[in-house]
Amino acid sequence: MESTEYNSLLCYFTTSTLDNFKLKNRILTFLILSFIVFVTVNCTKQDKISTEEYQKIQTGFITPSDTNTVWCYWYWINDDISKDGITKDLEAMKEVGIGAAFIGNINPPEVDGPVPVLSEYW
Repeated sequence: MESTEYNSLLCYFTTSTLDNFKLKNRILTFLILSFIVFVTVNCTKQDKISTEEYQKIQTGFITPSDTNTVWCYWYWINDDISKDGITKDLEAMKEVGIGAAFIGNINPPEVDGPVPVLSEYW
């Protein structure tokens, strides 16, 4: 292969690769700009609500109904529970607005505290 043919072939591949890169770059730029426009348009769209609806939402947030309360996980560790302790915990939860609790018992294998899980006293 002569030097001029080699240079011509090299120039073709270099130009072809560069054109391919430019095309991919333009497509990527178009996609990014399209995404930015899409997000901007959709995020700035505001649905208007009536003043009455706004007041209802605000009132419900400030003073939630009895059916709309928070709940928590309440872990009983090593079966160290008592009727008095449970009563005090429930009263404190009610006072701060906790309406429900999911009780989880955590104790190491074969180590029971004073009130084993699912025992008669439990």
